[in-house]
Amino acid sequence: MNLLDFADTKLKQKKLLFEQLRSLNKKTKSGRSLLKIHSKWVDEVIQEFYKNFSQNTQNCIIALGGYGRNQLNPFSDIDLMILYTKLDSSIEKLSKDLSDLLYKLGYDTSVIVRTLKDCFELSKKDDTIKTSLMDSKYVCGNQKLFLRYEFILKKIIEMDKVSYVKTKIESYQIRHTKYGNTVFVLEPNIKEGVGGLRDYHSVVWIYKAIFNTKNALDMKKHNLMTDFDYETLTSALYFLWRLRNAMHFVANGKNDILYLNLREAIASEMQIYASSYFSAQERLMRKYYYYARKMQDVCEKLINKAAIYISENKNPVVFEIDSKTKVVNNHLEFYDDLNLYNILILFYYSVRYCVNLSFDTIYSINTTNISNQKNDLFVFKLFRLIFSYPKPMYKQIYQMHKSNLLNKLIPEFGKIYCLSEYSMYHKYTVDEHSLQALYFLDELFEKKTDSPLIMRLQHIFLSLNERDLFLLS
Repeated sequence: MNLLDFADTKLKQKKLLFEQLRSLNKKTKSGRSLLKIHSKWVDEVIQEFYKNFSQNTQNCIIALGGYGRNQLNPFSDIDLMILYTKLDSSIEKLSKDLSDLLYKLGYDTSVIVRTLKDCFELSKKDDTIKTSLMDSKYVCGNQKLFLRYEFILKKIIEMDKVSYVKTKIESYQIRHTKYGNTVFVLEPNIKEGVGGLRDYHSVVWIYKAIFNTKNALDMKKHNLMTDFDYETLTSALYFLWRLRNAMHFVANGKNDILYLNLREAIASEMQIYASSYFSAQERLMRKYYYYARKMQDVCEKLINKAAIYISENKNPVVFEIDSKTKVVNNHLEFYDDLNLYNILILFYYSVRYCVNLSFDTIYSINTTNISNQKNDLFVFKLFRLIFSYPKPMYKQIYQMHKSNLLNKLIPEFGKIYCLSEYSMYHKYTVDEHSLQALYFLDELFEKKTDSPLIMRLQHIFLSLNERDLFLLS
């Protein structure tokens, strides 16, 4: 059999496989099994190709990126590295034939050719290359060469790990800024956006560099993640993987953006149907926002822990506000049972001292029952004080949103939670648009500008009394 006939045979197999995978993705609650089945099939194709068409056995083929993690969505890119000891015409032919095969099978493919020395030297110069090598797996070829590669890879991961982790945390923050620092955008990117799959990848890379863990399960086994955080993270992962599978099948190609015009088809693909209150696409988006925010919350918590771990000063900086409340490493912690009054006191402190609540405190607020406490007069006065305090408050009110406190205290806000306006004039959901208004109001506190209009607005805003500030907020 020549290479062309081999490719034709595998293309027919792939079409049958994708029909089975599409059917499986409709039935399952998790997209994980589909990714593993797809990755294994690609393994077998490359192994059979190597056995029949490679002229040199002194090399090996290594999977990188999503393929290296066994996380191949239907139209994911396939990144490969041919590791060799001596460059000759057979290596060049292997690279070309492998690229041609995968291209004919409909994959976007990158095949790089390197020695062990190349891997080590290039990783020292470029963190992107180091990251790509961290997601490696053996596919076929000389196993002794791969064992030598694994030894070199351990050295690569160990070198300059503090600088690497700082760079990864910085790139995580820059990426979030690029995508608006919120999951509640109208057409979210489920891979690169806030609360997307890249958040999880960033956590895995950071913890692999510091603790040499492989994935979330490994992190849990090493007590680097609580059981609750692990369950929360994996439930979000399974949903996002299944969603990405459906998006690829509907688009019949690689697609990571939840476009307005594709949502009905994607909802149908995932067997999400209309209810008496919401359309199918509204239910799809509410599910997405729910899981994306869970992903964001857990990943932010883990990255914050990593930042503290690599900090030069590992002793927590503690500032006591009262007998129950402390600021620990610039996050508010509460050491007693929570009720609505205590919760609002915490948010008042948060606004007054410009510090965020800790991730555990936000979770505790989320699970606190406040239904019988909302009519308390002191509660109303505290709520009004928070919203009329003459300081920036967007971050604190955003945390109220994350902890679902706004939904509980303001029924009208609950009605616009995750509500999408289906027009291109709206970049965010309705609730997020309301919070964004606070964000721009906050800028008027300290905004330096030469614009006469902005300066006039700033003057008016800073002259408002507490009652006016409360009404404006």
